Amino acid sequence: MRPSTWFPSALLLLWGCDNPAGLPNLTLGPGLTEVYAHHTSGLRSPTRRVITDEASWEALWDSIQSPFHPPAPRPTVDCSAVRLIVAGMGDRPNGGYLIHIDRLLDLGDGSGAVFVTSYQAGSGCATAQMFTQSVHIVAAPLTPSMVSFREHHHTYDCG
Repeated sequence: MRPSTWFPSALLLLWGCDNPAGLPNLTLGPGLTEVYAHHTSGLRSPTRRVITDEASWEALWDSIQSPFHPPAPRPTVDCSAVRLIVAGMGDRPNGGYLIHIDRLLDLGDGSGAVFVTSYQAGSGCATAQMFTQSVHIVAAPLTPSMVSFREHHHTYDCG
């Protein structure tokens, strides 16, 4: 698996040339590896999923790539060694939206919490006028065995 190298460039495209003042440095927590991130996908509804097998990964990838012709090759993932955590925003009216999986916290009782932040441009931001469906996928350790998603929403300012 290799991290998506285009993601920082896509952020500039989404928000224009101005640097959004309220958008923090997007980093991954310990043990997480970025598998895929894009502002457009075939995930038209909000999605939070954990993928643990190859068949589910293949089906999800086909859904994500449905708007693209030809579709991008599916990243190679060893589902016996890691699980995939998926966060998708669903349809949004413009390019001022982004979703990011921040970290996985082991709660110590066999469960864990996945922290996801949804970003939205403030009213003064220039955004691409197109529908977007931001998606973020990370590989994570197999433990903890059960996870819940904890949501945070952030409106950022440009300027």
